[in-house]
Amino acid sequence: MTRFSAFGVEIEASVKEELDRAAEQIPAGTEFEREQTARRAARLSDITKGSNVLLVNDVPTEMRAPISILRSLGVLLDVATSTDEALTRLSLVAYEVVISDMQRDTNEAAGIELLDEMRRREYPQPVIFTVGRYEPERGLPPYAFGMTNRVDELLHLVFDVLERTRG
Repeated sequence: MTRFSAFGVEIEASVKEELDRAAEQIPAGTEFEREQTARRAARLSDITKGSNVLLVNDVPTEMRAPISILRSLGVLLDVATSTDEALTRLSLVAYEVVISDMQRDTNEAAGIELLDEMRRREYPQPVIFTVGRYEPERGLPPYAFGMTNRVDELLHLVFDVLERTRG
């Protein structure tokens, strides 16, 4: 086994372990889906390393698993707890993707308001929304890159963006 492939196996095992832990508390896909996500994470480690991601969530501890996994993949991940803080960070850093919860505090439209303001200011970053309960029949908000309530799907959406912008 080469050094690179040994490193890839290590990444895959680490991501899988974190996804398995997350699955005990929050939606994280089936065993097979978590394995696929871990394999893809290992395969894309050169692309993820050094990428800039902004997470907008008023309760960042809810995102412990994706934060841990993305950082372990070398993602430079910043956290903002409000729309105003997110917009300030977006004016200072060239993020490649924004992950935003749909609801912050009592504002059920906080994510949409962030996306609308990003478009108004011509910030080009794709936005991925996280929600407590995903209802696909309601559709995706206009101009959103994706939406999910599952950790494995969130990672795939981030990987999709990074493959397009860095791959």
